[in-house]
Amino acid sequence: MLRDFRTGAAAYCRTEAANDWAIALPFEHGVRFHFVARGQCWLRAAQIEPVLLEAGDLALLPHGVSHSIASSSDAPAQPIETLGLQAVSTTEFRLSLGPPGEGSLIQCVTLSFSDPKAELVIAAMPDLLVLRRGDHDHEALASVLDLMAAELSADRPGSDAIRARLADAAISMIVRNWAETAHDRPAWLKPDADPKILKSMQAIHSEPGRNWTIPELAAIAGMSRTLFIERFAATLGMPPGRYVVQTRAVIANHLLRDSALNLAQIAERLGYSDATAFSRAYRNWTGVAPSAVRGGDADASPPSILPNLKFRT
Repeated sequence: MLRDFRTGAAAYCRTEAANDWAIALPFEHGVRFHFVARGQCWLRAAQIEPVLLEAGDLALLPHGVSHSIASSSDAPAQPIETLGLQAVSTTEFRLSLGPPGEGSLIQCVTLSFSDPKAELVIAAMPDLLVLRRGDHDHEALASVLDLMAAELSADRPGSDAIRARLADAAISMIVRNWAETAHDRPAWLKPDADPKILKSMQAIHSEPGRNWTIPELAAIAGMSRTLFIERFAATLGMPPGRYVVQTRAVIANHLLRDSALNLAQIAERLGYSDATAFSRAYRNWTGVAPSAVRGGDADASPPSILPNLKFRT
């Protein structure tokens, strides 16, 4: 899964803010990232205690939740689109609040990954990761962040593009480090995960539209049917059939958001007879129609990753 962490759609913003300020950022599909190069800011989100970020700190919100960054823990936030956001390119932006060269300097990023399997890892992550400067021992990540801080401060020609690439690398490294070392990562990401079960997972990922049966998956794992079901549930926390459905749901979300495939083509890829059958299954999984993801309702907050999927019966 980590092999497929290539970035897809992304937006990058150099944010400079002084005095009293607070920026409200709406829900976005993808991973959200804030790196403080100078000064400090408060990060606030529903169901998360406000967090103070200081120079050299970063915050990662894997699930794209709405949140705000601000000069204080209680300043009223204004929507970012009302604050004079300037476009440098189709993916790179700048926001300046207050006198330049003063206050806080922050690199803000929202990005998705081009392969839907990456979302299976993202889905397992907590709502918020905060890395303090000096609190981690990943020298490569520290070097990338130092370079990003230097490019943010110098703001030379081409800095926007360089910072974007550095941010891509930093986010991928943070996710990889979490997947390799976090105590709360799922069993299938740990070194002692059953390689036979991982082989069956890989088969599901490779052919999500196949009409998988327990005997077929058990044969791939080289186990009896009973032992396979038992070990699969112990590793994944769910039976094989549910995992197949969840994998299809993640891929469906990815294709609806980030591809030009029509519903019939998505249905074919995921093993459904036609667009109607796929739409019915998707609504059953999530409680919303595919059109809620593909621009049908601009105000809707369609499901983004596995924890939000209802899988209603």
